[in-house]
Amino acid sequence: MPSNLNNSIRIVIAVVYALTLALFILLWEARLIPIPLMIPVWLGFIAFLPLLAYIESLAANSLIQYLGCQKVNFVPQLMNSLAAPTLIAALWTLLYFLPGLRYPVEGLFLNQSAELKKGLSSGFYVFWIALYAQTYSNGLAQTC
Repeated sequence: MPSNLNNSIRIVIAVVYALTLALFILLWEARLIPIPLMIPVWLGFIAFLPLLAYIESLAANSLIQYLGCQKVNFVPQLMNSLAAPTLIAALWTLLYFLPGLRYPVEGLFLNQSAELKKGLSSGFYVFWIALYAQTYSNGLAQTC
């Protein structure tokens, strides 16, 4: 049975979720946050971002189900939260094999460093993928 949760609450949660992931990858790939020398930069997109996406999605989905149903069923939420990390992994694969997809965003910032341009393009694509995935997950999470 679907809950009667307001759509604007679900949208705000999805936008905040997408912004945090996009900001993380922007700061990571632009090297604006200190990264220890033993951790390669590419590991942020492969390991840290999907893990962060899963944890945040699980928290957001649980919050939405609690707000709509006054209870949380964790087992379905564990599966519903896999949408964002899966799509982010597919995005990384796509950007790795087709780096030309970065050019429309990187072309807007010609006078910036290569790391910043890469971070901005990654952040742009992560924002839209995460927004789509979390909006989809939010719809699944509101089922009581």
